[in-house]
Amino acid sequence: MKFLLRKILWLVPVLALTLQLSAKEIVIIKRTDHKPVIDGILDDSTWLNVKPITGFMQYNPVEGIAPSESTELYIAYDDDNFYLAFKCYDSKIQEVRATMTQRESWDNDDCIGFAFDPYNNEREAFLFNVNPYGIPSDFIWHHDGYTDNGWDADLKSKGKIFSDCYCIEVAVPFKSLRMPAKDEQEWGFYALRSIKHKGEFVVWPPRTHKIPNNLAQAALLKGIRGIKTGRHFALLPYLFSSYIENAHEENRPFDAGFDFRYGITSDLMLDVTLNPDYSQIEADPDRIDLTERYVQWLPEKRPFFTEGTDIFASNQALFYSRAITNPLAGGKLTGRIGGSRVGFLSAVDEELDSGKKNYYNHLRVKCAIANESSIGFLTTNKDNLEDETYNRALSIDGVFKFRDIYSLKSQVTRTLTKSTTDNYNATGYNLNLERFGANSYNGIWFNDFPEEFEAQSGSMWEVIGYREIGIHNTLFIRKPFEEINELIIYGGAKGRFNYDNEPEEEYFWAGIEAMLDKTWTELSFFKNHESYDNQDLRYSGFEYELWNTPTRYIEYYLSILMGNAAHYSEGFTGWEVRLVGGVTIKPIKKVVYNINISREDFYYEYRGERCYLQTIVWNKLSYQIMPSMFIRGIYQYNSLDRTSNASLLFAFEYSPLSNIYIGANLDDFSSFEQMGDNIEAFIKIGYLWRL
Repeated sequence: MKFLLRKILWLVPVLALTLQLSAKEIVIIKRTDHKPVIDGILDDSTWLNVKPITGFMQYNPVEGIAPSESTELYIAYDDDNFYLAFKCYDSKIQEVRATMTQRESWDNDDCIGFAFDPYNNEREAFLFNVNPYGIPSDFIWHHDGYTDNGWDADLKSKGKIFSDCYCIEVAVPFKSLRMPAKDEQEWGFYALRSIKHKGEFVVWPPRTHKIPNNLAQAALLKGIRGIKTGRHFALLPYLFSSYIENAHEENRPFDAGFDFRYGITSDLMLDVTLNPDYSQIEADPDRIDLTERYVQWLPEKRPFFTEGTDIFASNQALFYSRAITNPLAGGKLTGRIGGSRVGFLSAVDEELDSGKKNYYNHLRVKCAIANESSIGFLTTNKDNLEDETYNRALSIDGVFKFRDIYSLKSQVTRTLTKSTTDNYNATGYNLNLERFGANSYNGIWFNDFPEEFEAQSGSMWEVIGYREIGIHNTLFIRKPFEEINELIIYGGAKGRFNYDNEPEEEYFWAGIEAMLDKTWTELSFFKNHESYDNQDLRYSGFEYELWNTPTRYIEYYLSILMGNAAHYSEGFTGWEVRLVGGVTIKPIKKVVYNINISREDFYYEYRGERCYLQTIVWNKLSYQIMPSMFIRGIYQYNSLDRTSNASLLFAFEYSPLSNIYIGANLDDFSSFEQMGDNIEAFIKIGYLWRL
């Protein structure tokens, strides 16, 4: 009897949480006649007339219990904006992590967050995170795992830290969002708070790990009527001028272009670009890649190619915007037609060496079907009319979810290629089965891409020419000990075979991660046996990583990789020791200093002769004059060629795409006397007109 009673008592909180999650929380929000001043001080009449939401609960490390610190959330709206205010109490306010920096440049800070699902379809949402100083970060999240990091809302946010809490105010303009064209709106919504120094992640409404889709557990915002979304018209012109002087030339290049955006409907956007903005103001840091097997993947930075192009993502990397290297002009149509997401992108690209023009035309349709599943069609086309060559891919893919926690992803693609000397076609496919449990993840996949499979518009160089099968398993153990918030144990294996069914690679890995209040650490092991360029390569080793934020003023990172390693260009297995360390120091509110050191020793064999030694030292010092204005300097040294690079930048970023940059770059100098031998001074101005 006592045993049965204990069981019943244990089930009470579980049943209570289940019942609470079974029906959506409903919040009726009020229209305000007074626009609050976005200053981080919650003294406006708007907030005095709104009842705060206070039912935040822990999601990590212990699901469903009360958090150690309380949070209050206020929501209101008017004709033009959504307004949100957070009051985040903290008994150790001096421990709150916060960085005064430019937009989307903070990491590992305390923060609040919220998500809007305007279509209330539990499939995609606009996500916002804001740190205690009010510095925002935003993106569009899709339930199938893809994100649109290039999307930026023209929001206003401000935060202030007080003696017992920090407060954040945010105004999100409706014209930055996409929503149904109807007078009365009902939106999915959830809010969160990350308490970094305690390792807590709290949410409202409460949610459970048993349901993988966070949007399916969101609240419902009602009472939104008569809002103004604007005409969805935007024009972004830019000017770039520089002075270049080096041993080969003295030049004053000038560049100009524009992006144009028009909302055909509230769901469908047309973008046109002429000479897309690609004037990089900060070079990518050097990386150690002397033994890398594949081409380096590069992030996209051109505004035209960042926002909305996540629609072209699929389980196969058939679309890679950096394949369009020197675009002259382009057009893009993205959004929704009925219940389907659509995307069409067309661009004219001029080859830098030959001046020949390639024409890219990509079409994507993704249709939602029952149970959070979808089917899609994708075609990519690259045509050179002068050479009468082309590369095309036609693909059908699907994501099928069942029993809430299982997902089957499949994709079949046919490529057709005509070169100057030959025509060849091929079919490739892949299949992924995944299980997302409350405390575990299990996945198995199969890929089949013959050598004739060529996707010139994508980035599939790592999988072509093989049949591959693999498995990956992860176990999550939350709060196993008082000092540890979460343990993650994982492992997996994959095998690759050529088309004579001979093994080409056998790769195994395993690891464990531990998360404490202020520390994250991981230890992993790997073992590989592969054939490459008629060479038999066997190697194994381990990697240890540590990240720690002991105080609000400093954080550091350390990585140690040691073991056998393949040297692909010379075709042998050597011994590698790679050390990577980084420190971030925030001595005062507006100053941040970063230093990262990477060092790799590569030997022909264990304790043998050294093949090479490379060290890269990267330093960055920034001063945030105000949230929209900063000065930063970067210095980098590469020991392999004993050269240095330096740059200085002044930036005024009025909004995500309205900015002024003035700077100078000093490249490839080996002494102070040579600093001026290769110099570029530049100014870039861009301004976003949005109606």
